[in-house]
Amino acid sequence: MHLQGSVAGNYFTVGQVGVAIGDAIFTSVVGELGMAVALDEKEVLHANIVNGLYVGVAAAALAFIASLFTIDTDSVKAKEKAKLAAEKLESEHLTSKDLERHDDAHESVIPSGTTN
Repeated sequence: MHLQGSVAGNYFTVGQVGVAIGDAIFTSVVGELGMAVALDEKEVLHANIVNGLYVGVAAAALAFIASLFTIDTDSVKAKEKAKLAAEKLESEHLTSKDLERHDDAHESVIPSGTTN
């Protein structure tokens, strides 16, 4: 919890750098945008804009693929496990003595008054 500000700051900084790099690449691909009067100029301008669109789509696809490999599945599983444990504790109405006798090796709770 104490690193949330740091993580958010790094996240937004990386995002801003990514936008700046993407803008630089897009404008270098598209080139100079001017008033296209002749048909040849319009075709060149159109081709450059389409190439810029392809670069943007490719960058978005790469970002999507990268996000698939950076998902922290361990923390997601840990949250689900904690939620299930909390629901189980609520449903069984366990006492604090029962919680102290929690057997981590078997991941089960032994209610008071019973033995292994």
